[in-house]
Amino acid sequence: MKKTRDSNEFYHSQKDYLSSSALKTIAKKSVLHYMEQKPLNSPALTIGSAFHTYVLENHLFSSEFLIAPKINRRTKAGKEQYANLQTQATATGKQILNEEDYIMIQKMSESIYEDETCKNLLTGGEAEVSFYCEDFIDIKVRVRPDYYMENQYIVDLKSCQDASPRAFRYDIYKYGWHIQAAFYMDVLGVNDFYFVASEKQHPHACQAYKLSDQLINEGRIAYMDAIASWKNFLEFGTIEKYKSDNMTNNGIIII
Repeated sequence: MKKTRDSNEFYHSQKDYLSSSALKTIAKKSVLHYMEQKPLNSPALTIGSAFHTYVLENHLFSSEFLIAPKINRRTKAGKEQYANLQTQATATGKQILNEEDYIMIQKMSESIYEDETCKNLLTGGEAEVSFYCEDFIDIKVRVRPDYYMENQYIVDLKSCQDASPRAFRYDIYKYGWHIQAAFYMDVLGVNDFYFVASEKQHPHACQAYKLSDQLINEGRIAYMDAIASWKNFLEFGTIEKYKSDNMTNNGIIII
């Protein structure tokens, strides 16, 4: 297992190593969807990246993000002002973050560190460290935990609209976070995985969660099945569109 401090961009460029996001896509959809996946770039991703950096690596924030004041981009002057900001961002290699979103991130961070449980989970470990494993169930994999307490636990930071237990459970299945948790735990050999969920809207409530053994086992079965599909593709070139998953019980049959 190789442990490195590399950039997020470099980590995501290492396509020879299968990631949890790849396994989630294969598990929830198929190898075809993973192979045809296009790079994502959106304001929501910029906000998410800024949130993680501000909370976990605050000392790097000013070198990675440029705060844009309120600009009326419908006017000629506003368009010119924003164009100058884009030029500055490109020249410095920074991402542009709107002032309103910056204030939101600050409040979310304050809420997290005012909560003793969340604060303690994010103290004493390492943030954004990459791990590359050459042989995990006979394939190369990579993981980059948001926060890692060596040989003890992993913390994943989530921004969400609703951090309540009911809503968070729904998001776990929707986004396959239990698959990610089980995979990270098994690759790094730790027994505990925590989520720190923070709401984007006032009052920016945050809540720490730990998944049940049953949910982790469900995630483990899902990622192992995804790995089997990936190995089948590597060996035979088989690219399925969808799995059946015993959907006959739900009234539909894949043919």
